[in-house]
Amino acid sequence: VLPFCDGLQIVHDYFPVHYASSVKEYIKSNALNVLPDWPRKSGDLMPLENVWREMVYRFEAEGIFANTVHELWTAIEQVFNVMNRGGYFIEVILDTRNKLRRLFENDGDWVAVN
Repeated sequence: VLPFCDGLQIVHDYFPVHYASSVKEYIKSNALNVLPDWPRKSGDLMPLENVWREMVYRFEAEGIFANTVHELWTAIEQVFNVMNRGGYFIEVILDTRNKLRRLFENDGDWVAVN
């Protein structure tokens, strides 16, 4: 993803592994522009986090397993296409606005996230 972020601010979601020394050093040594004031207790406001969680759920529910990288990419593409046809991505984007509104109303403290 980072090659496509040239000149853009990166949202740091404060997930504990993102504070590893190696991550901090990578951010510093690559002069990444990280958004400084993302709410610390925001839950999964990032649409992509919700997409990955849904994909994992669908993989588990449908018993999808991959033994090779090719099988994994094929399965991801199939699940992605089913989600797209069902309007899932539009729902996630529209729901993000509602989550941000709830976060703002709650002064940046925890909000219920589905």
